[in-house]
Amino acid sequence: MTRFAGIDFGAKTTGNTVICMELDGHLHFFQSRAKEDADLFINGIIGRYRPSQVFIDAPLSLPGAYTGLSSDFMYRECDRICRAMSPMFLGGLTARAMQLKNLLSEPGVRFFEVYPAAVAEELKLAKAVYDKKSPQALQEFGRWVMDYSPVGLKHSPENWHQADSWLAWFTGWRYQEGLAQSIGNPEEGLIWI
Repeated sequence: MTRFAGIDFGAKTTGNTVICMELDGHLHFFQSRAKEDADLFINGIIGRYRPSQVFIDAPLSLPGAYTGLSSDFMYRECDRICRAMSPMFLGGLTARAMQLKNLLSEPGVRFFEVYPAAVAEELKLAKAVYDKKSPQALQEFGRWVMDYSPVGLKHSPENWHQADSWLAWFTGWRYQEGLAQSIGNPEEGLIWI
């Protein structure tokens, strides 16, 4: 069986980076700590548990204008379709994600870009279940995940970063089952849902 991880990729030292991965038949959340280097944190977890696939909530490529594929310098086709933020707006986060992919692809880890909000939309989650401004919605999301997850969780998501890492992981599960779909131009960059 392929071991894979879902990552909600946050700012480098905020403590908002979370990895969701199955270990011993249950899903676990690994969350970075504030003031800790999230990139080193990810390297450590990936090095320790060795997933062969990573489904990450971060842009892994630049708009096609930078490689001669299009005239759009701000958005990729997949960003426009999913209504995702521009990789250029995310700047440093995009650069870090691309660097992480480059670094970890060498030992054989494959990276897939995901967008949790598009996954939530694909799953038709109501606003009462997926509304990041609502603490009540996080509780509803947690109950929904505990019922819906194809693999049991050690505990319900305690924050939206854990929730989004589960959605990233769930995209990986869908990929393993042949249910995930890619959006965008493969020559420019894809978002998987």
